[in-house]
Order: sequence, then structure tokens, then C-alpha cells
Amino acid sequence: MKMSLVKSAFVLLITAVIVFLAVWIFWRFSWLLFFVLLALFFIYRKPSREVVCMDKKAVLAPIDGKIIAIKNIVHKDLGECVELDIKNLLYEAGVIYTSTALHVQEIKTRHGLFLPSSFELSKSLNERIFILAKQEKHMLAMRICTGSLDRSIKIDNLKEKYQAGEELGFTLNGTLSLLLPKDTRLLVGVGDELKACTLLGYLS
Repeated sequence: MKMSLVKSAFVLLITAVIVFLAVWIFWRFSWLLFFVLLALFFIYRKPSREVVCMDKKAVLAPIDGKIIAIKNIVHKDLGECVELDIKNLLYEAGVIYTSTALHVQEIKTRHGLFLPSSFELSKSLNERIFILAKQEKHMLAMRICTGSLDRSIKIDNLKEKYQAGEELGFTLNGTLSLLLPKDTRLLVGVGDELKACTLLGYLS
């Protein structure tokens, strides 16, 4: 499988390599630093993900993770909609992709805390980015909330228009919510394990 590294982590990874080599050259080989280095490369890996469905109405998984909730809500910008929450864990690839072709209407950033997602108030209090977008006739949104290990939301590719499955950013262990039209036909359920860019369902 083709693999690369997250661009936003290049400085961190290069620094870690330099420290490891310096300790090795001027002191001795450190197994602790070696395993820390391996862990960093594992965490910031970017496996190749291919879009599995080219249908314009297809909704794709935006990140590797597990569906922890699907519920009907009323949102001030979208009205009645379906909210699908996906939890990304530290050992899963944290690269975020777009779920469908998007024309971004608004981006809201809110600074906050870094509580574990198991806390009931984490979705309200944690740092997050809210992206409101249009897909042809449909309005939808993506909410990215930081996890307890994040220290900021890393969005490396902000622009006005995206294709489905285009790389957007990175999270260490955040929660990503898709807010979709209420008549979206979902093919997944709570508890399902996902790989980014696999099929979640179809817009009407």
C-alpha cells in the first residue's frame, strides 16, 4: 500500500530525526528515542485512499474511524438534518478528506478546550472548525472537533471548491461530524468501522 506523511508534521518529524541522530552520534544509540521516532512516523502516516464511488450524489467517509452516533437534529444554518459522528482514534490514520464535491459557503473557527470525546460537554467546549458548504442543490456541513491529544486543528488545504475525496487536514484523535440533508440515504450504522473515502450513503 502506498504511504506518505502528513505535510503539517514535517517540521516535527525532521526535528525528531535530528535529535535522535545527535544523541546517537554524541552519546549512544537510544532505544527509547528510536521507538518514539517510530511512533511519530506511525501517527503522522498518510495511507493512500481511493474514492470508491464516483457518483455525484455519493457521500464518502471523511476519515478513518468508528461511527459513534447518528441522529436527527435541527441546525440553525441547515434546518432539519442528519448528524453523523465519527470518532478517530490515535492508532488510526488521522487525515481528513472531503465527503463530496463542495462549494464552501462559510468557515467558522472556535477556540476552546481539549477534553476527551467521552465527556458530554466536549462537543460544545472543545476547539473546533465548522465548514458550511453547498453540493449542487444540497446544503451540508462538516464539524471537526479536537480530541484530548490535539493542540490545534490542522487544516492545510482551505479553499473555496473541492472535489470528492480531496485532502483537507489532519487530527490526532478528534471527532468529525457530518451534517447532511434529512433525506440522505445512509448505508452505515452506529458502531461501523470506516476507512476514509469509503461509501456512507447517497444524497437524494
